[in-house]
Amino acid sequence: MNARWRGGRLPAKIKMEWHGPVRAKDGMGLVDALAAVAVLCLLATSVMPRLSHGVAWTRSAGDRTRALMYAADVMEAVKAARHRLAVVGPGTYTSQRGNWADLQVTVAGEREDLRAEVTVESVNGTQGVRVVTVQVRETTGGDQPLVRLATAMATEVHEAPNR
Repeated sequence: MNARWRGGRLPAKIKMEWHGPVRAKDGMGLVDALAAVAVLCLLATSVMPRLSHGVAWTRSAGDRTRALMYAADVMEAVKAARHRLAVVGPGTYTSQRGNWADLQVTVAGEREDLRAEVTVESVNGTQGVRVVTVQVRETTGGDQPLVRLATAMATEVHEAPNR
């Protein structure tokens, strides 16, 4: 059909026809709808476990990030009070043991549902150097720490000579 319609009357070959009422074979039946719902349910049940694992992993990553930020705060507070490390000596300091105040740090021993543990160790053969380890655990249980940070630091601050 090469003729184009240019407005006005429709070409003679194009007609609107009435085909009668819609018959059952023209639409979607009840069985077809049930089959589609069944396929959709199968797909949804195969995808749901992956989505729930994704949510759990995201929550776990958020918990570890909060623990890391808390451990970094504790480590910075210990660095700021490094002169106390020579006084308190080697040991483990937690709020549960009741010796957290001995460190004289500005950060609390527990924050929300996290608990910090600071371990101070002396380095063999080195005067005035301590290895400080900060471990953060959940207070709701679990012996496995979420985060562990460690550093070596001098207990005394020496200033560079002026030239």
